[in-house]
Amino acid sequence: MLAHDGRSGTVGIAITTPDLVFAEGGLQPAELTPLAELLGPPVTGTARFEGRIDWTADSEGSSSGLLTVPGIDFTSPAGRVTGLKGDIAFTSLTPLVTAPGQVLTASRLESFAPLTDLDLTFGLDAATISVAGGELAV
Repeated sequence: MLAHDGRSGTVGIAITTPDLVFAEGGLQPAELTPLAELLGPPVTGTARFEGRIDWTADSEGSSSGLLTVPGIDFTSPAGRVTGLKGDIAFTSLTPLVTAPGQVLTASRLESFAPLTDLDLTFGLDAATISVAGGELAV
């Protein structure tokens, strides 16, 4: 939804997606953003996004958003991941930056040995992904 306040000169765009359903032979995350290319196909599951971009003629603007992943499965460079879920809070959409301390969990990673109950704490800035911590069971 686009909103413009002529008196203040403020313009804003609200972005809300319905559940995005990823399916083999259907929509894939890499079709939405090149950052998702690490999620090797086939990606199955759902995600949704809600965000804002606001600006005025006198400012560079601001943006934020929340990506909610109730559960997706995909092939990573380390092996097949099942049950990835979590919420990612973005403090900027242009460039893409997260708040620090974002957490994603996964039920299982099929790697050199089955790994379960994975937790990853990370942050993303304009240039790097910073991993702050992780846990798993072997």
